[in-house]
Amino acid sequence: MVLAYSIQILDPISNSINSSHHLEIIALKIVKHKLKAKL
Repeated sequence: MVLAYSIQILDPISNSINSSHHLEIIALKIVKHKLKAKL
């Protein structure tokens, strides 16, 4: 989370790319959390 945020600050040109990538990371974390809950 912190790494993606710092990348956005350092490279504002690729903000749109990073934001979509950030959403991917969040989605993956949600999926992992749901899988852990099932276990």
